Amino acid sequence: MHFFQSRLCFILLIGTLLGSCQALDTLPPVAVSNEVSVAPSANSPSGNNDNTNDMGRPGGAITQATDSALAQNMRANAQNLLNQKYPGADIALQTLHSFETQVVAGTNYILEVDYTDQGVAQGRLMLTVYKDLEDRYTLTQDNYPG
Repeated sequence: MHFFQSRLCFILLIGTLLGSCQALDTLPPVAVSNEVSVAPSANSPSGNNDNTNDMGRPGGAITQATDSALAQNMRANAQNLLNQKYPGADIALQTLHSFETQVVAGTNYILEVDYTDQGVAQGRLMLTVYKDLEDRYTLTQDNYPG
């Protein structure tokens, strides 16, 4: 008899739980918006509301001042990395036109800069220098024609 009483209690318990679940299914759904928007602020670093610096988007590049110490250090760093990649080219980076940072698993430094090589060729380069979490620098993208 004890076996049947245990079984009956179990069946009643399961029935009660199932009845509770069915009661939840009859509730009306709750409206939840899956859209997230970030309005640019009037005092954004770019000084406008056109959202060009992607500050509202995680992982987006942030425009930095080209005359900052960081920007000038990264220009020198990029020049060293370019000359390591293209030995004998004697690349000199000149005017820095834009400088952006992007936080990833480390930091990307994105530079648009004028160059000359061996004092002959000249043009504009788009460079990305990656700094890993152990402070090692790597030139990950360049459009040097050499």
